[in-house]
Amino acid sequence: MTIVSLRAVIAATEAYCALVPGALQAPTRPRHLADARHLAQALSRRLTTATDRQIGRALGGLDHRAVAYGAEKVERLLP
Repeated sequence: MTIVSLRAVIAATEAYCALVPGALQAPTRPRHLADARHLAQALSRRLTTATDRQIGRALGGLDHRAVAYGAEKVERLLP
């Protein structure tokens, strides 16, 4: 498996969710951004070697527990 950067995962998630660049790092928490953040967290865990703390920092300063929750939420929704 190829390891990708957090920056690449975030940019791809923003593009997929039709968000402006930098939207996932914004301090606001509307539902559409929260869902996109959860997706980015799950992808970051799978595709990078970053820790939950590093992922949280890259996504606007989220706590590592918030990253774990978001990633686990997406994993539960996958078939």
